[in-house]
Amino acid sequence: MVAAELARGKNMRTLLIMLTALLVTSALSKPTAHGQSSALGTKSAFGIESNLPILPESPLYARVASLGTGWVRLNGRISWRKLQPLPDSPIAWASLSEFERELKALRALGAKPIVVVDDHPLWATLGRAGADGKPSHCDALKDEAFEAFGRFLAQLAARYAAPEFNVHDWELGNEPDVDPRLVPSTSAFGCWGDVSDPFYGGERYGRMLKVVAPLVRAANSKARIWIGGLLLNSPGIDEGEGKGSPGRFFEGILRAGAADAFDVVPFHAYLGYAEDAQGNPITLDYDYAFGSSPQIAWSQMQAQSFVAAKAAFLKRVMQQYGVNKPLFLNEGGFHCRLPSCESPNSPFYEVQANAVVHASVRTLSAGISGYIWYTLEGPGWRNGGLLDRNQRPRPAFNAYRFLSSQLGNARFLSKSQESNIARYRFRSRSRLFEVVWSIDGVPRTLRVPSSQYTSVVDREGRSLSPRREGNDLVIEVSARPVYLIGALR
Repeated sequence: MVAAELARGKNMRTLLIMLTALLVTSALSKPTAHGQSSALGTKSAFGIESNLPILPESPLYARVASLGTGWVRLNGRISWRKLQPLPDSPIAWASLSEFERELKALRALGAKPIVVVDDHPLWATLGRAGADGKPSHCDALKDEAFEAFGRFLAQLAARYAAPEFNVHDWELGNEPDVDPRLVPSTSAFGCWGDVSDPFYGGERYGRMLKVVAPLVRAANSKARIWIGGLLLNSPGIDEGEGKGSPGRFFEGILRAGAADAFDVVPFHAYLGYAEDAQGNPITLDYDYAFGSSPQIAWSQMQAQSFVAAKAAFLKRVMQQYGVNKPLFLNEGGFHCRLPSCESPNSPFYEVQANAVVHASVRTLSAGISGYIWYTLEGPGWRNGGLLDRNQRPRPAFNAYRFLSSQLGNARFLSKSQESNIARYRFRSRSRLFEVVWSIDGVPRTLRVPSSQYTSVVDREGRSLSPRREGNDLVIEVSARPVYLIGALR
């Protein structure tokens, strides 16, 4: 898969917006307090995805080293169709030489890879056509092909468990909760979905997991199986006249009795930039207060953030089936389709840098184990890259780097909302971190006891000098996040 193919595929998302609103759980305004394990054993809960290979000679290598992220999601590297074009043919290992160099490079950086396996040979699929009328290579597998897929995965798991590669996390598909008839036949996402099925094809995917999981685990006892990151385009409601909802795909997996056949539940959540009628940037908390039709369907009616609403929904489904698996937001980002965003000086990039902090902080506060930004390389899908087209850092890169360095393995303590100021508290390395911003973007002042905090820094970690009034610090707060740092007592 190349970046252009991925961009074309993701533009088909608009065909999936068939939503109505759903009430979901508790609003942000209620303070909470709990801790969580943040990173599934990595040096940081945060990560990136890159469509371009991350090799020592690539400028991306130095950028990953600078970010210090714990995870790198690798999609488009493993194609079952290309590696095993016939049912009994040997795997074409020689074609994976660059992939293997990339794995070794990531190991040297201390980053843990999540390897996505997709792109199916036609002999193994149900034979449904894509939106272009051609047989789909991302179509769901037929039952009699499950074991062949498991044997293929087992060979991968055995080979790449070696210390030089250090691969133990395998993601089976990318956004499988998409019907193949809605995307091109070569789509980089999908396509286990079935709009005519009340559970949208999830039960078939669950049956597949039950066959392949024992084979993968026998090949590598340390392997973690991730279901394909869920697009989760609707909140699990039926769309009428016997048609299922993409949101019920995950429930279908559990209905199939596949809970023991996977280890991690990843999902995706994107935010999109907007301007007012005069072309001025809307500078507020997009995760909480603004968004596209899918986002509104998830979060508007309960004033809950987009990210937190998706997490709450998945937790609720698991509770119904007595299941408890870690959640992971393994594709998130902030993009823009407006012509104004093509300019390197667009205000979009300032808003994007705020959004990476808003969404990442909310991810950790919602009991989600990690967050991966899509993409590292620039300009990225709909200008969403952390780097520009010359692979130089955008403001979002710098904001993400500081966030990861300070909160990558932090323990969430509590959250609150006071006068439209969001306040999230974390413990990291025996220090208290409080991340604050204005939800509606309107500048406000926040008063805090000066005895609680030893320093105040901006989004990139630069020192600020708030004024003192008596025993208080008076801090100016906007949509741009501020960090309050103090010693834990």
